[in-house]
Amino acid sequence: MQSLGGYSFFWNPERMTIPEKQKTVAVAETYEGNAIFEWPAIMQGTQVEMEWEFMPKGMYNALRALYLQTDTTFVWDPETSGNTYNVKIEKLSGEYFITGLDGHAYRRNIKMTLNIRSRAVITATTTTTTSTTTTA
Repeated sequence: MQSLGGYSFFWNPERMTIPEKQKTVAVAETYEGNAIFEWPAIMQGTQVEMEWEFMPKGMYNALRALYLQTDTTFVWDPETSGNTYNVKIEKLSGEYFITGLDGHAYRRNIKMTLNIRSRAVITATTTTTTSTTTTA
């Protein structure tokens, strides 16, 4: 399962754009046609769109709590390629939905946009234990 800011998703998104480098292209009109400007592909600023048809209210509330934190960058693990990313949550929206069968509240048509700021560096902590034997 994916995780965002320490929260592990209950359900992965049904649709998600691939987190990959994007290049910037600008076109400017000139008197005789146009000029095209291109810049190298980078990860920073890449937007990842995620969509769920339904999700439990608790998951939506947990994601909403992260979304409402301002000036916060979260570590996102999409579990797609072994990479993790530092991201900001740009948008999160959904609709209220309650099932008639079990009375549980869900959210539907949820859309979340993440903005990749950089690749995350996860460091592993290791512990070394040494022992000595003494004889008398």
